[in-house]
Amino acid sequence: MSRTGSIEEYTQDFFYSARGLVEWDARAQAALARMHRGFPVYSRIERMMRVKGRLAPWWLTAIIHEMECDCDMNGQIANGWNWRRSSRWKPVVGPFDSFEASCVAIYLNPEWEPLLPEAQSYFTAGGVLRWLEEHNGGGYLRRAMRSQFLWSGSSLCPLGGWDSDGHFNPSWKSEQIGAAMLLRGLIANRHLALGVTPSAWPMARLTGWAEAVA
Repeated sequence: MSRTGSIEEYTQDFFYSARGLVEWDARAQAALARMHRGFPVYSRIERMMRVKGRLAPWWLTAIIHEMECDCDMNGQIANGWNWRRSSRWKPVVGPFDSFEASCVAIYLNPEWEPLLPEAQSYFTAGGVLRWLEEHNGGGYLRRAMRSQFLWSGSSLCPLGGWDSDGHFNPSWKSEQIGAAMLLRGLIANRHLALGVTPSAWPMARLTGWAEAVA
């Protein structure tokens, strides 16, 4: 990534030029369906965070929860570990009283999660993807390479990534839909708008979802 301009700018360029791979469609559908099922809980967390003076849109929590543990309500958003226990993976967090309490505590602790913005203007595609990169530890940024955490399942997915904490494998390839492509799927299904709408993922619209989250 030798381009000029800010990380947010060139990441946003990638976001609008990436193509979702047709052969990943079933995985994308399954991931979006899991996020759909969690919508009532993610919306409750968004309201709780507004009381704390921070913006945590339901879809941001849904994306990182899907990335960390396939939206399993027993897993917290920092690393997917069971929120009832102290995690053995970095960052070491927990235990918590509930999934919602774990999200609020993690979001508000800068040692566990990048700080959330106070202004809605932050939520451009580039800004969100930069935040997601930092949530994932920023290792791809430090290597000046595109992130499988963001771009898996797309035409921009690189080869090489972290197959475990602290271990970079140059031949590893993720089998999980990337966070940027989940964001693309949400936009294609009309659940949020971040500037210019990118071309739709090659998947059918999830029937009834727009009505459920309106």
